[in-house]
Amino acid sequence: MVNVSSTRRRGPKVLVVDDYVDARHMVAQYLKMEGFRVAQAGSAAQALTMAARIQPDVVLMDLCMPGMDGWEAIDQLRHRSGTTDVPIVALTALPDQAAHRRALDAGCQSVILKPCDLELLLAEIRRLLRGHQAINQMLTPVGALTAVERHQVD
Repeated sequence: MVNVSSTRRRGPKVLVVDDYVDARHMVAQYLKMEGFRVAQAGSAAQALTMAARIQPDVVLMDLCMPGMDGWEAIDQLRHRSGTTDVPIVALTALPDQAAHRRALDAGCQSVILKPCDLELLLAEIRRLLRGHQAINQMLTPVGALTAVERHQVD
């Protein structure tokens, strides 16, 4: 089941992907209370469909799911137009460093061990959003002026 919910606020969009419904809902509710717009997917396949539709600002991806796992979904997100640069946080109960390295190698910006410390997760999401925003600003062509800047020049 794919569940999309948004608040009236225009906060960043976060896609929460986890086959364990209670964990997914807990993270989603917390993020909504913090002003984020949240979409939820219960499988990696649903996450790919949802990501294409909503263009999330951040993806929280459980790595171990039945069917397509999180690693495969991350690989596909990294190769799809519109999601190649979206920050991804891997959520995993796997404590071994090899799994964490594999997630980072797959294209995740960070790995958080489950059960998640929600304040730590929130801080990581905000850190990634600041970094992503800074990169996007640096990539804006020098000659590209906003409407306000063009008006000030005229």
